[in-house]
Amino acid sequence: MEQRFVAMQEIKDRFYEKKNDLGLLYLKDTPSGEIDPDQTPAILLTSGTDSIGKYSNRSDHGYPAQRILEVSIEAIINSRDIDVVDFFKNVRKTAFIGRGTNPEIVDIQVADGVFIRENRSEGPFGYGLPNMIGMRLVLDLLYTDNGII
Repeated sequence: MEQRFVAMQEIKDRFYEKKNDLGLLYLKDTPSGEIDPDQTPAILLTSGTDSIGKYSNRSDHGYPAQRILEVSIEAIINSRDIDVVDFFKNVRKTAFIGRGTNPEIVDIQVADGVFIRENRSEGPFGYGLPNMIGMRLVLDLLYTDNGII
């Protein structure tokens, strides 16, 4: 379970490293409030369902188990300033490129024994505010949970 939090921090750090390149004004994990249009472009990172993809046959408890955590990266822009599809392409690229590495090298390992893969993309969609548009990249975070404790 510890690896899950280390991996989430790594994903967030990838965006912090590229914050200026992306032109981000707001980057938040587990957001609790509304985004103001003046805070765009913005990235919201949230984690969703954490499910067991495969149980172990080696113990009565089913551990170690392979887990899959859904991670959502929501890209929000003001459409007067930026094209949402172009911005989303850069967001998607940032999620898969390791920090401090050659921009052409994809790094799907985000922590020791934790990997990401693309699940789906959603959008573009509106927020009920003029010119506010978003797209969502949903990743699967794959890791092994070694036990209940």
